[in-house]
Amino acid sequence: MAYKIYDDGVVIRIENGTSVLFVSKAQVKTIDTIANGVVRLDIGEGPLKNVFLRYSEVEVPAVTSGEQLRDAIKNMMPNLTEEAGILNELTNIKNLLNTLKDTEADLLKTEPTRIDESQPNAVYKGWHKGSGAATAPEWAILKITQTADNILYEWADGSTRQTNIWNERYNLTYRPLNYIVSMEAIS
Repeated sequence: MAYKIYDDGVVIRIENGTSVLFVSKAQVKTIDTIANGVVRLDIGEGPLKNVFLRYSEVEVPAVTSGEQLRDAIKNMMPNLTEEAGILNELTNIKNLLNTLKDTEADLLKTEPTRIDESQPNAVYKGWHKGSGAATAPEWAILKITQTADNILYEWADGSTRQTNIWNERYNLTYRPLNYIVSMEAIS
């Protein structure tokens, strides 16, 4: 029975013609050569869970010794330094997203600082994060409109982020809270 071993990104795929085994690279603790040209993938779950491959039964990659097979499989493994760098970057991105999320206040639990009812069928409510100056970009603005029996709640830019100017409230773009704009609509 001939084995074929492939690098599939986060897993090593081992095929034998009738079945496929996926070994997560994150599980592999060591790759070593043992007696008679057999390569062992130690996945850290005890000796009965290890994967053993005899180099003479491996078709892909083409090798002529257990050491060559061991080295070929090791080359399929990620560079741990590079992987650690990627994990650090993902952690940084996660922290940044959490920080951005935290900057959106739960404004519906507080009273607005300003309310404008001067427009027919529309009410504007504003919450500020700073001095409350109407010309400062520190406002989250909610527009409530009524058409017949329908009442629509929309936020400036679809967000409770306090980045808008109160005096510009009539010219802002309003969307439902957390509305996702498609890329086609933007371009």
